[in-house]
Amino acid sequence: MRNRVSRFSVALIATLVLGVGGCADMAGQLDQLGKKLSTIGRAKPSEPIATSLEQMPHDAATVTAAIRNRLMVPPRGAHPNATFAGGVGEKIKPLWSAEDLLMPAGVRLYVHQANADDPSVRTAVGRLDFKGPFGRRASVRYEARYRTAGGGVTIDEAEIAPIFSDFPEPMLFVVPPEAIQTALPDTFGELLAYVGDRAVPFTQRQSAPPEKKEYVIVVMLLDQISPSAKLEVKISDDPESIYGYKESTKYIDMNGWRVALLAGRFILFDNGEEPDLFVKAVFTPGKEAGFIRMPKLVGLYGLNEAKGRS
Repeated sequence: MRNRVSRFSVALIATLVLGVGGCADMAGQLDQLGKKLSTIGRAKPSEPIATSLEQMPHDAATVTAAIRNRLMVPPRGAHPNATFAGGVGEKIKPLWSAEDLLMPAGVRLYVHQANADDPSVRTAVGRLDFKGPFGRRASVRYEARYRTAGGGVTIDEAEIAPIFSDFPEPMLFVVPPEAIQTALPDTFGELLAYVGDRAVPFTQRQSAPPEKKEYVIVVMLLDQISPSAKLEVKISDDPESIYGYKESTKYIDMNGWRVALLAGRFILFDNGEEPDLFVKAVFTPGKEAGFIRMPKLVGLYGLNEAKGRS
């Protein structure tokens, strides 16, 4: 059964098995139906023209690099072959803070098109990926209209927008309550490092006494999600469903990266006499997903696996 649980990141404290699946037949059929219904009216994404700056046409690579430079924190210097028309560059601002430590991790170009009447006027549409500590991720869609001349480009229009994950990856920590009673960091990156440093290590978890103690379960999404999306963190003895106790879970939205905190008395590693408990991360996509938005299990963690049990 544990080979069928969802992918909660291994985060200092837990051994977790990847791959959501193994639900009851009816639940699986409903999930598949929901996925099909949620695609109605949504355009199928095209394949990228290029997946690196080196693969892109020179002008598109220049525009992409110029926009990416402005999204860096702190911003990198201006691209030598790119100029932003008056006021356009100011629209391209970082969507996160310097403390988040997000660095470029990939690019994709989906549209590269020249104007039929004036081939020097072109459009580029693509995606910029960024990655930070602990595997934290962010993605940005960009669209630019520009003119080419003499080996350089002038960007006349540019827009950016965050790309929200439709299957965010959660990272789970179990921390002593005194670590949460102090003032918490204000940014996601700092909070992630803070909680990670204070989490119960996996080796200590195996040797923990089989008795209930106060802990705080902290679940942090590594991917940015839509403001209209929902994260729910629950506890249940049933690993097959999306349901569970959630009434005392508290949530923080840190610019699209969600955090959930659930305090209680738990046994982290028992002697086999206690019933299994599971922490579940349930995600409901935002309005960008379409009319039908089905909640889905994106993380499942066995909280009190018994000693000697496989």
